[in-house]
Amino acid sequence: AVRWELDVVEPKYDGRWVTVRIAGGVATAYSRTGRHQFTRQVAAECPDAVLAGEYLFGTTWSKNREDAGCVRVFDCLEMGGCDLRDDSLRVRRDRLAALLGSQGCPDWLKLVGQWPIDQAAGLWRELVEEGNFEGIVFKSSSAPFGDGWARIKKTCTVDYVCMDVSK
Repeated sequence: AVRWELDVVEPKYDGRWVTVRIAGGVATAYSRTGRHQFTRQVAAECPDAVLAGEYLFGTTWSKNREDAGCVRVFDCLEMGGCDLRDDSLRVRRDRLAALLGSQGCPDWLKLVGQWPIDQAAGLWRELVEEGNFEGIVFKSSSAPFGDGWARIKKTCTVDYVCMDVSK
């Protein structure tokens, strides 16, 4: 098994994980399970891409923030028809920053901040203990998508789906 060196840290938002597909002036967001979350028009000049992020909608935390309804984007999976999942996080983040700064990119897509790992303790205090973030995510800037991540949440939670209620 490959062991990735965790070298960057990001805040963990309390939202819904989504994949946003932008193509031909339309952005469509889907949950992890493929359920449609929303469709929005974007400028025709916005580059085609597939992004991963947290949709800040529906949680108590997201209702009281200035960016409620936006997507805090942390990764770029595809751009211009090219699959970036095997590229390093560093490359994907550079492509993501370029996309978010491009002509026609909607302002409801916002980049998740990222800091060197040596700032993790201070970020935990500032963002989680004193702020309202759910936790922090450690990542390896050299890893492909889905590898080299570790999440730490302030409060451990478990979600359950009720399948049946018997009398």
